[in-house]
Amino acid sequence: MTTAENEMPEPKTPRKARTVLVITLCAVLGICFGAGSGIIGGHQAARLTAPDPLGPTALPAIPEKVPTGADEYLPGLRVSFITKNFLQKAKWTCETEATNDRYFPVAAYLTTCSAPNYVRLSVNLWHDDEAKVKLVETDCSYPLGSSLCRTLARGVAELTVVGQPEVAKRTAAWAADNVDRDATTVIGDVRLTADLSYRTPRMRIVPAK
Repeated sequence: MTTAENEMPEPKTPRKARTVLVITLCAVLGICFGAGSGIIGGHQAARLTAPDPLGPTALPAIPEKVPTGADEYLPGLRVSFITKNFLQKAKWTCETEATNDRYFPVAAYLTTCSAPNYVRLSVNLWHDDEAKVKLVETDCSYPLGSSLCRTLARGVAELTVVGQPEVAKRTAAWAADNVDRDATTVIGDVRLTADLSYRTPRMRIVPAK
């Protein structure tokens, strides 16, 4: 990672995302620092696409934005924004390892953060550099309907949207509403996918591309 990237200023912290992670996780784990209120839920939102009225012979639509290499990464998100600023302050343990192309999606590094006191929660980040995050995933090994799973998915979903507070609220609300089912949606610049294939709630957040 370059010196310039390490010197970049941290994005402004969403206050509600900060407090929901710290308060709820600290309350469960007994390590509270006295933060404020939690995230206020928003309306569920999904990006809809209209069918082509001209049929299969029509020319393909010109995309609004030409894809670039930067579209592989979650806009504005830094690894430390989630790990050091939030999880480690709540006594989580984070470790980074080179993936050597062993993981999907292909990324140079995998950072795994685990909750303390044998609480079965984890947050995983696949990234090529500090400011090049490809995927963020929450994993909650508790039964469906667990408020802890919902809170973790909601808080991390809000943290992954940087510099767009209203969009961040929508991602948080959608994650909370859908963490207990198989579902996917695009909100702003991110795609959220709730996955029950492992029989426990997982939430994945990637660039919408």
